Amino acid sequence: MIRRMLTLCVLFAATLTGCATYVNIPAQQGDFASHNPNDWTVRRVTAAALTHLLTNADAGQPVDGPY
Repeated sequence: MIRRMLTLCVLFAATLTGCATYVNIPAQQGDFASHNPNDWTVRRVTAAALTHLLTNADAGQPVDGPY
């Protein structure tokens, strides 16, 4: 009973900390990660990186052509 409660507490704490699935793009041989480039976590990180790259003057020279 105590072990079950401890497991539930750990799972509940993991959901509160914002854990996301591990994603490898491109896929690597022998890994167990997801390879979906349309996953919401991948899209959010990609959008943030591109926004920073295209709009932040502190990142060096802005990108004018294709990225």
